[in-house]
Amino acid sequence: KVLARTFCPIWNHEETFSFQFTEAILEHFLKGEAQFTIYHRFLESVSLGENVGRNLEIGNSVISLAPLVTNDTNRISGWFNVYSSNGGIMVG
Repeated sequence: KVLARTFCPIWNHEETFSFQFTEAILEHFLKGEAQFTIYHRFLESVSLGENVGRNLEIGNSVISLAPLVTNDTNRISGWFNVYSSNGGIMVG
C-alpha cells in the first residue's frame, strides 16, 4: 500500500480475502506460497537518471500458505524476512 506525497510507510498492513475452498484450492494452499515484492516509490521531483524507473525494487518475501488451512485462526501473522535481488536477507 502506498501513501502519496509522504515518507511514512504503512506498517502492519492487513488484508482479508475470502475463498470457497475446493479440493484443488485446498491442495494448492497446503503446498503453495505467496511471493510479495517490495518497492520504494520515488517522488516525481526526484531526479534518478534515465535508466532508473519511478519504483525501485527493494526485495521480496515468500510466505507459506499452509497456515491458512492448518491452524485454528485461518490467518498468517508475523514478521517475514525480506530478501534482496541477489538472495541476501535484508535487515533494516
